[in-house]
Amino acid sequence: MALETPKKKVQVWVRAGAEYLLLKTNSKRGDFWQPVTGSVEAGETPEAAALRELTEETGLSPHVELSSVLNAFEFESDGKLFREYPFLAKVDPASREKVRIDPKEHTEFKWVSFGQALELVKHESNARVLREIAHSFE
Repeated sequence: MALETPKKKVQVWVRAGAEYLLLKTNSKRGDFWQPVTGSVEAGETPEAAALRELTEETGLSPHVELSSVLNAFEFESDGKLFREYPFLAKVDPASREKVRIDPKEHTEFKWVSFGQALELVKHESNARVLREIAHSFE
């Protein structure tokens, strides 16, 4: 049996000052809080996908400081294999007022502290990446 090729995804935590951006998915997508996420398209690097998803989901300019925070990791969901590439996008605190969400994907957004973000995210993989990011600022 051939091994399944994992579908590539990105997870992008947006940080402005000491706050993190969370997006609430619409009811069709599960109605939960998460960072920016999305798929890596064919021929696209994970870094390019992270910037594209950031712009599509938040309206924030792609001119941000983007850094990879952990090695990619694999997980299974609904019987499918995924490889996720985690990133941190640092934006100017003035950008907090410039967020424009895509209503096809999200219903609201908010800037929260590290502790609030940990409490609100649904997926452990999101919490694990956030803890690693916060650890890097200590």
